[in-house]
Amino acid sequence: MKSRVLLTMFLLVLVTGVSKASVPQISRTINSMGRIGSNLEWLYVSGNKLMDGEGEFFLVGAHLRGQARNPATDGIYDDWRTYAEQDATRMEQLGFNVIRLGTHWECVETSKSPSEFTYDNEYIEKIRQTVEIYNSHNIYVIIALMSHGSKNELGKFVPTLGKDTDFADEFYSDNSSTSAREHLKRLWLRMSQVFKDYSGVAGYDICNEPHHSSGSLNNQQVADLWFDMADYITDGLRANEDNHIVFVNFSPWARYTGFMSRKLNDSNVVYEPHFYYGINEWDLTVKYNDYDNLKSDFDNNVNAKMLEFDVPFYMGEQGFGGHTINTGDDRDIWLKNTLTIFKTSPNMHGWTCFCWISYNGNPPYGSDGSAFFGETIVSYASDKPTQVHFEPG
Repeated sequence: MKSRVLLTMFLLVLVTGVSKASVPQISRTINSMGRIGSNLEWLYVSGNKLMDGEGEFFLVGAHLRGQARNPATDGIYDDWRTYAEQDATRMEQLGFNVIRLGTHWECVETSKSPSEFTYDNEYIEKIRQTVEIYNSHNIYVIIALMSHGSKNELGKFVPTLGKDTDFADEFYSDNSSTSAREHLKRLWLRMSQVFKDYSGVAGYDICNEPHHSSGSLNNQQVADLWFDMADYITDGLRANEDNHIVFVNFSPWARYTGFMSRKLNDSNVVYEPHFYYGINEWDLTVKYNDYDNLKSDFDNNVNAKMLEFDVPFYMGEQGFGGHTINTGDDRDIWLKNTLTIFKTSPNMHGWTCFCWISYNGNPPYGSDGSAFFGETIVSYASDKPTQVHFEPG
């Protein structure tokens, strides 16, 4: 890979006459685990800002090939690895600077009971290889731990309500040595063994959409207990000298921040709501597309708490999953409305849209010759600092 990058830079200098020093460079460095990592600038949080070594930074990209698939039933869980070079090449061309890599909890952890803590090293290696590929294309990776409902695999070792998308009361309230929070902490410590020194990993999305639909706990209790869990996991990472950003979702509903009663104890945290207001959940069609209604949804259900606690946040998901967007249709208008609305918050620091899989890595072109899906994601951040920077090396 190094020789390919150096050859490309040499040809650019030869053909264009641009000095080598002015061409963005990626060197490959050996980290403390003996792995190869990029020298992308580390991302971190300062106050209510997401930063790199040059100043503020804005995340622009996609959730990668992210349909809810379970290898126990669907047999597909690593298509993000299979198509990594193809997707990374296209995303770099479009100007993306980040992907949200949806990894599956029950693929990383293979425990058969709450008292067992075992992991699939082969699957973790596929994650590492995928991170390498995206980093080599100047793209950060947020490693996201997904849960989903095609089969209750997680129920083997953490309390669920019979499907992987809904967690039982004990998931949040149990503080024992075999609790869900202990499983999450140990999983991320296992991941940290590999990714601790990867500057091209933007951070860890520690649990996607930790939902709660029934039980004796009320919504406020669930939200508070979830933040307690997030603190516990973050403390474990910091004790291991892993200073990656922690991306934290909201509970009991990922798209509603209203039960947020405090910030996490750690300051290197980006908060991650999801936005599906105005969309029919059962078929992902547009239910309403009125700008004022969507703006009200954002201001009241998402942004108010971000401003109250003055924290940085990014929109980890919005979009239509495996459904395509056609220029000028309801979905296209909805996406453009929401991206416009998101930018009205001074604490918003990016988005990863949930549509990439529908194009199989090759989003179609609009009438003007642009790849309109990717162009929309990037062009609506044209006034934001999205340029990737590199550490000397």
